[in-house]
Amino acid sequence: MDNSNSCGCSCSPEKKSNNDKNLAIEFLYLDLSTCGRCQWTDTVIDESIADIKEILGEIGYSLSLTKTHIQDEQSAKNHAFLSSPTIRINGKDIVLQNKESNCSSCGDYCGTEIDCRDWEWNGKTYDSPPKGMIIDAIFRAIYNKDFGQLPNFKDYKIPKNIRKFLEACSEKEEKK
Repeated sequence: MDNSNSCGCSCSPEKKSNNDKNLAIEFLYLDLSTCGRCQWTDTVIDESIADIKEILGEIGYSLSLTKTHIQDEQSAKNHAFLSSPTIRINGKDIVLQNKESNCSSCGDYCGTEIDCRDWEWNGKTYDSPPKGMIIDAIFRAIYNKDFGQLPNFKDYKIPKNIRKFLEACSEKEEKK
């Protein structure tokens, strides 16, 4: 089941101009209950938006945020989901190259070794995106600078790692 929803915050700046533009930010994740990477990414997105929304309003932009829990293969396919967690702005992933490493909290949760996304920014690798990385990506989207790629829905195949996580979680739920 795909549980897309708005974050509930007032992400739209108060000041708007007639040529107002919206940046659609998507946060896609596998698990907010135990995954530290997903939890921290969720927090950092909210903080980044809070920090920048007034400035964006001054230049005629607003933000919308959608958070989507990827719970099954159909949802993964519908979103061309490659790695957890994922942040997209106007449909484009904010990372140019997907890298992952072992995520012990996801592995503990579903009972098998799972890799989650690593975030590379300014020559360093992070388990969760730094606030500056998200804010930088927002400005890159505004000015169309060296920005990510749109997901390839036509040729999408669920990555082995995502399928492994979803299957393990499904089996865990069936045993309850």
